[in-house]
Amino acid sequence: MTIDPIIEAAFGPAPANVDLTESLVLTNDVVAIILLVVAALAVFLRLLVRRLSRAGLGWDDWAIIVALIFNVGAVGMVAATGAYGSGKHIWAVTSTELVMAAKILFFYTFVLGFCLSFNKLSILLLYRRIFDSQVDKNDVFFGISLWTAAVFTVTIPFVLIIVMVCACQPTSHYWNQFGGASGTCTVETGTFFWTYGSINAFMDFLILITPIPSILRLQMSKKKRVAVCGMMLLGSFVFIVSIIRAVKMYKFAHSIDMTWLMGEICVWSSIEPSVGIVSACLPNLRPIFGKLRGAVSSKSSRNTYIANNSMGSRGNWSQKPGSTVAKNHGSVYKREDEVQLTNLADSSNEDVNQQSIREHC
Repeated sequence: MTIDPIIEAAFGPAPANVDLTESLVLTNDVVAIILLVVAALAVFLRLLVRRLSRAGLGWDDWAIIVALIFNVGAVGMVAATGAYGSGKHIWAVTSTELVMAAKILFFYTFVLGFCLSFNKLSILLLYRRIFDSQVDKNDVFFGISLWTAAVFTVTIPFVLIIVMVCACQPTSHYWNQFGGASGTCTVETGTFFWTYGSINAFMDFLILITPIPSILRLQMSKKKRVAVCGMMLLGSFVFIVSIIRAVKMYKFAHSIDMTWLMGEICVWSSIEPSVGIVSACLPNLRPIFGKLRGAVSSKSSRNTYIANNSMGSRGNWSQKPGSTVAKNHGSVYKREDEVQLTNLADSSNEDVNQQSIREHC
């Protein structure tokens, strides 16, 4: 394979142990598209649940829609950078391709930044809608964590824009430098990227733990408390992905083979927002899971009924007067159309003062 002389002059000769035919492009594109489809499906089901329950869209719903729109753009730009060498070794890329890849990466930073921010903002708005009126107003941790995360979430995309625009003079030198154009860069963008990645990972962790203390103090059974905490911790995978992406950014800042690392960053950058969108939608999809569970329970009950009758077990499934068994196709399941984080009142008429948090879907 012939190496572009400009690339060889700038990055040195290709190491003997590097296979210049290697490519991450196809893998990156497939992963990005599949996860985008999953994220879009999650948002669609979320909106469907809201519509069927006749509940209007909240600010958290609008935020996740905007995040999905930015994610579509981000996935498209991942495919575009791959077409110009991202995911290939630097010595397998021409200087012209590298200029285009760097140019797309420049704008991709903004699109991804806004995508992640709106994703986080959706989760924070969901927390506020669910918890704000229920938790103790003296809960300092919840208030500080929520507002700290909100401030960082809103400001970080604009910090990205300012730093990237001012990193090189002229701004176009950020990508034209790889074609031999004159100009200067005063900001080490590689270091800035991994610093941003580290802050992003910290914000994911902060958002992850923000509601946990409030949940643990609510009046609920231990089983339900564990279940709710588990639901909230679904975002832990996003936190892990953000750490991996930060590590890749650090390697990118200190690697000569920049286009290869650029490909690795792009694939993890595709995973993080899509998985984040799905995680943000899962609490709203609980009614769907409840209906599916009820359908499975109903089918199982009917099968058991048929089996018992075939063995002559009459009366085992007969409904007695005053029975509390639901007559919905013989199924027995709880009324769970909402996410309820505290114990429901029992069947008696006692005046129980309950503190409940319900996600109206």
